[in-house]
Amino acid sequence: MTPRSKTLKEVYLSVYNATTALAWSVILYATLNDLQLYLDPDTPDQYQSNIYVSHQFSSYPHKLLVDIQLVNACFEIIHAISGVVPSPVGTVLLQFAARLLLTHGISYTLPNSPGNFNFAAYITMSIAWCFSEIIRYGFYLIKLVYPDNIPYALIWIRYSAFFLLYPAGLLSESTIVYQSLQVLPKWSPYYCFLVFGLFLYVPGFVTLYAYMIKQRGKVLTRQLKFRKLA
Repeated sequence: MTPRSKTLKEVYLSVYNATTALAWSVILYATLNDLQLYLDPDTPDQYQSNIYVSHQFSSYPHKLLVDIQLVNACFEIIHAISGVVPSPVGTVLLQFAARLLLTHGISYTLPNSPGNFNFAAYITMSIAWCFSEIIRYGFYLIKLVYPDNIPYALIWIRYSAFFLLYPAGLLSESTIVYQSLQVLPKWSPYYCFLVFGLFLYVPGFVTLYAYMIKQRGKVLTRQLKFRKLA
């Protein structure tokens, strides 16, 4: 497979996609290291409930994840608004609103929230996010370099992984938000904001899930027809 010459925009997107996939790969590696330490019987008991090598606590917990997610969200929103990518602006905003609620709305704003230190929930959320983004940006990179030679297996994974990753994200994210209510005065403005966010999780999840199912049907059907004709 010989890659064709690319436009300046395609070169930029190739570098962006490769860099973003690499950033999420770093988080995944560190997160799996967290999990290994947590499961290791030789790890001291006092660290078992608070092992976050991948999300070092400095001024706030999970700093690496928080910072990368913010930069990622900013680029994606700018790309959608400017038309650099064809993604619907509303869908992009909905996707990253939920993530920024977790990273900046809780990790940054409520650093002492027990939700930040629910190991099972945060590990599950981190792994779901990482796999989702590595698959997505890796797929976009290959699509830019080899637009006419993408293996069907890769296309299938790109448009099928969400069946597991989205529900895992929904359950872990909502758990973290719910536990964060404990550190806020009941019915304070921010408490109400988080409660409102929790209620939006279900319709937001249904919207994104339905969008991905629709996209999956269109893409896989088109690919099967193209391959039959070929």
